[in-house]
Amino acid sequence: MSTHAVVRDDDYVIDQNWPGYTADEHAVWDFLYRRQRDILADRADEALLAGHEALNLNRGGIPNFAEINKELKARTGFTVVAVPGLVPDEVFFNHLANRRFPAGQFIR
Repeated sequence: MSTHAVVRDDDYVIDQNWPGYTADEHAVWDFLYRRQRDILADRADEALLAGHEALNLNRGGIPNFAEINKELKARTGFTVVAVPGLVPDEVFFNHLANRRFPAGQFIR
């Protein structure tokens, strides 16, 4: 996936460009997600696991923020926004104060 993205100056939000993810990137996500779910199965609170199910994060491939935001916003009032990487603290906390969770649009 190209990391060249137009960044809005004020909040670092970029387009997730979900169609731009490669099959290999989706496979890496699936592997890491399955591994994490296996670890969490007997350690995490049921609310977290139910949240994963509600957002259908096991549908395969990197989550499409536009799709999961529908359910996430309905349940919590929050959305996920794509950012190019780490953002300054002020920007990060401004997003949270406005019920947006900044998440990198890259996978490594």
